[in-house]
Amino acid sequence: MDVARLAGFALLQHPVPFSVVRRVLELGTTVYDPAFPRDRYPERLAPLALALLERLDALNRNRVQRARFIRERLGHLEGEGGLLFPRSTSDEEGVALRFPLLLPDRARRDVVLAVLDRAGLGASASYPRALQDVAGIRPHLAPGVDPTPGSADIADRILTLPTHAAVTDRDVDRMASLLEIGLAARPGAALAATTAPHSRRG
Repeated sequence: MDVARLAGFALLQHPVPFSVVRRVLELGTTVYDPAFPRDRYPERLAPLALALLERLDALNRNRVQRARFIRERLGHLEGEGGLLFPRSTSDEEGVALRFPLLLPDRARRDVVLAVLDRAGLGASASYPRALQDVAGIRPHLAPGVDPTPGSADIADRILTLPTHAAVTDRDVDRMASLLEIGLAARPGAALAATTAPHSRRG
């Protein structure tokens, strides 16, 4: 079972398998389950954890470089009616496990996500709803919790792109091209214009 799980995790580092599995298993949903099992980390996997820890700096550097390339490649789409995304304000850049984008509205986000998903590029909505809107959690919130329209707005508009080592420069180029088409076209036309058969490069 451990070997199967590890193989699955490795496979999902690639955008195409991730896109397929995300649709089949509905990854990215928010489930509140107080009965979620909490187990001690298995000692048999400790050597693997140590090996990954020793590679952590290299893995993080790769993610920083990939996020920087995504930011540069999508820079012309930022602004009114386009994308909003984090920018580095110093020489110390955070490590983006997934690169977040904010689309103009939910309808546009959903169209762009569908386009990227069909192209097998590993995009995800990540946060489908604000915390207070998660089914089953409201009775556990503190009394008098105010509505949080800001978090609901982010949940409606956010889209994230993968930054791991299996994402190539060509993948990022395709992400940028499809994002540009999706933002410029009418929602119905955007989907139709980008779902024609294509060959995936490198």
